[in-house]
Amino acid sequence: MSRTREQWDNFFESRTEELPPEDFLVEYRNLLSGPRVLDLACGDGRNSFYLAELGFQVCAIDFSEVALKKVDAKGYSNIKTVAGDLSKTETIEMLSGFDSILINHFLPSEKVLACLMAKLNSNGRIFLTAFDGERGGSPACPSLSSSETYKLLPEGEIIINRTYSNSWGDFRGIIIERRNI
Repeated sequence: MSRTREQWDNFFESRTEELPPEDFLVEYRNLLSGPRVLDLACGDGRNSFYLAELGFQVCAIDFSEVALKKVDAKGYSNIKTVAGDLSKTETIEMLSGFDSILINHFLPSEKVLACLMAKLNSNGRIFLTAFDGERGGSPACPSLSSSETYKLLPEGEIIINRTYSNSWGDFRGIIIERRNI
């Protein structure tokens, strides 16, 4: 099930709790490369805040302007928010290059993922997390199975592909490294 912009705006408007950063990101934070990180589908910023506190320059992008207003309200000088439709390559094409890209609980199309890979600096990494499709996934959120590891990207190599669990459910985390170009 895919939510509309209005549904996401309503979701973020009603959410008052602050969530911790994604477990997979915290565990593998030492594999983030370089200072510039793109947080794709950032929502109301839980991972962006974590990255900013670690000293990264974060570009936080989402199509919910309500969520982005919550990110801006925190006042981090090293987080820049961008509103955009993440189903369109045009949104990605307008961005500069990044050392790492975080994609959390969102699965871009192959076309958008290829565009993201092109925005990734040499030896940069994409951190991709979603519900684990082989362990039931989630009817409301994107799920990822081990067979969907985006091996179609010839300039990328999967360096981590594992499952993990937390109070929300079972997840798959993948880190793809862009080979030297």
